[in-house]
Amino acid sequence: NYREGSGAFRVCEFRESFDHDVITYRPGEIQKYGFVRDKVFESREITLQEEPPRTVFLEILVDGLASLYKFDDTYWVEKDGGGLQQLRNDPRVVETEGKMVLGRTNEHISILSMLLHDCPEIMEEIQSIRSIRERPLTNVIEEYNMCMGVPYIVYKDQKPWIETSVGITAGLNNSRIKFDELKGGFSQVLGTTEVTNSPSIALSLGFYLPRINERISFHLDFFYISTDYYRHGIIEEPNITRTDYVTIELDQLKIPAGFRYTFPPRNFTPYFSIGVSQTFHLKYSSSWTRIEERHIFDIVNTYNYAEAFPMKSSQLGIWGSAGIQRTFRNRVVSFIELRFEQTNGIATKSEDQPYYDLKSNVTNLQLFTGIRF
Repeated sequence: NYREGSGAFRVCEFRESFDHDVITYRPGEIQKYGFVRDKVFESREITLQEEPPRTVFLEILVDGLASLYKFDDTYWVEKDGGGLQQLRNDPRVVETEGKMVLGRTNEHISILSMLLHDCPEIMEEIQSIRSIRERPLTNVIEEYNMCMGVPYIVYKDQKPWIETSVGITAGLNNSRIKFDELKGGFSQVLGTTEVTNSPSIALSLGFYLPRINERISFHLDFFYISTDYYRHGIIEEPNITRTDYVTIELDQLKIPAGFRYTFPPRNFTPYFSIGVSQTFHLKYSSSWTRIEERHIFDIVNTYNYAEAFPMKSSQLGIWGSAGIQRTFRNRVVSFIELRFEQTNGIATKSEDQPYYDLKSNVTNLQLFTGIRF
């Protein structure tokens, strides 16, 4: 059972085929388990700070004269079978120029410098490791083994540190605007516009870290949407009826960015995402027509306004989505996704009428499909 996260360090679930029962192995019951050209785990005893010793599955990142291991978010190094040493960089308070400042112990630098002292060429690189992360630690342990001229194994060496994808999407955007009056006028737009459907097209970029986590990725989209909104309102008074027609036109460049969690692969693999979005109004305008019917004199007056309310040039929003994808030939992925977004709206304060204020929010429901490479 291929796991991401902490479960892989604590249990191994195995079956010989889909027709066999699952056998569960705990650390210490087997020596190692792993996956071809991928992660390998070994049963080892470790002692974490203020905890009793325990046996866990350590992931072997580099296996050589100097070896590097990982357990949860901790890293361990061992040289020539001399025992595991945890790499630590704990926070500490130090006094600088009479002030107490929060700093770091940099204990990991001392441990690496001591263990790998017989390769002076990498000492400068060790000193530059300011935070304990998988990539710089893997690089320095690899370079040490090469420096010593000994064979070593990096089990995930066929997996890149960073992968990218490019996609094209097309779909439908279902949208409406809700207006709330904070102070002043704007009775012509108060309430909710009619729901409008607009086609959308997008370019999508994906960024993955296969060596770190295969389930979580970062995505950036560029949607172009042209939308027209309409609102029709009637105000009844004893001797007069006012009917307002408001039209809003928006050409938008919508740039949502967020993180995606993808479930383990299957024929149709589900995923979900969450993030923030920035929407730029490439072109925007509003118009307002009011028709007044005076019942006593049977008079009808029509008023046309070039602007129904002051509009801002961008929106900020949050969004979430769920989708399914299918992979063809390892790299080509087709998908369909349903996304919900809410923004802080399009209305802004008027410079001509500083005492008027209008609040709005835009709700978008997007259904789109596409392909990524």
